[in-house]
Amino acid sequence: ISSSGNPVIRTISNTGSTTVTSLNGSILDTTLTADFLTLTAATGIGTNGSPLPITVGSLTANLTGTGSIFISETNSITLADLDTVDGSITVTSGGALTATDVQASGAGQDVTLTTTSGDILLGLVSAADDVTLTSAASIEESGADLGADLIGDLATLTSATGIGALGAIETTLASADFSVTGTGAINFSETNALTLTDLDTVDGSITVSSGGALTATDVQASGAGQDVT
Repeated sequence: ISSSGNPVIRTISNTGSTTVTSLNGSILDTTLTADFLTLTAATGIGTNGSPLPITVGSLTANLTGTGSIFISETNSITLADLDTVDGSITVTSGGALTATDVQASGAGQDVTLTTTSGDILLGLVSAADDVTLTSAASIEESGADLGADLIGDLATLTSATGIGALGAIETTLASADFSVTGTGAINFSETNALTLTDLDTVDGSITVSSGGALTATDVQASGAGQDVT
């Protein structure tokens, strides 16, 4: 489906692949169901007050002009390729979220990913400004590559069961604010200099390595036998 303006479509349901394109406008107020969904718009996909409701397995969403992406997924989802030219990206899912390639460009633009159930798995998440990840379970790397999984200024990560506990997450950040609210560790590797603004666990160790100067403003590993390295 392609439109030169804002397509007025209330519901699209398909068991295969679906493509919706707004050449000069936005994609709004449409409920979409598909195995593979591709969205392209000029000025926005969803809004902050009304994120686009979808039920899909894999999502590709691209903005060609100034505007942001706001998505609300019912279940688990793979973010195959989400990018903006000058806009933020916000996605909430009701299940596990795999961020294969998510990049928000433009000064001051952020990436915000949230799961209400399930893990967040990282391929590449990059923001011109801040990255905020909130997981109902763990935050882990989706593969074993050595490239950066998180790129941004300030990264704020909150997880119930661990951040990089299964293997170090690679970052390129200016500052980190990481918290594990249940049993689980924090483990990540920074490319350059880094400020640890606030790192804390309830019952887990904290391990951080950096390729430059490391400023530990507030780092606290709680729980019997838990360490900071």
